[in-house]
Amino acid sequence: MSYHSRYVLLILLQSAALFLVGCPDDSGKDPSSNNQTEVDFGSPDVGAPDAETDTGSIDLPPSDFGLVVVPERPHTDDNIECQVVQQPVDPDGDPITLTFEWQFGDQTITNTTLSADHTNRDETWTCTATATAGGLSTVATIEVTIENSPPSAPTV
Repeated sequence: MSYHSRYVLLILLQSAALFLVGCPDDSGKDPSSNNQTEVDFGSPDVGAPDAETDTGSIDLPPSDFGLVVVPERPHTDDNIECQVVQQPVDPDGDPITLTFEWQFGDQTITNTTLSADHTNRDETWTCTATATAGGLSTVATIEVTIENSPPSAPTV
């Protein structure tokens, strides 16, 4: 149950308790003198996470992270690797799974390395990395344009 839902439920329960116990009226009588038992449902922040030290039961996604491509300026004969340069961190301590996907047009390659066999000059490929932990994800992307490979030296 989310914090917001717990808060609304707590307000409803407190309102019901006041109705059962009684509320002060114009008679000046103490509402506790009606032989009803007062119920304490706690304060609205019960179960709420402490923003500085605890995330409570609220699951948070992994932190943002960065990517680079190697080589930085690939040619048509280069295999290209998508690498994480700043590892994502899950604030809840859940294990993180990283997946990689290269995309160009309707082509999709699911791997950290894009083989030169898939690329051509002037194509711009996008590497998308997804960090998933506790069912929540954070995505990072980087683009790279394939340059023409220099011609090989003639043999004599």
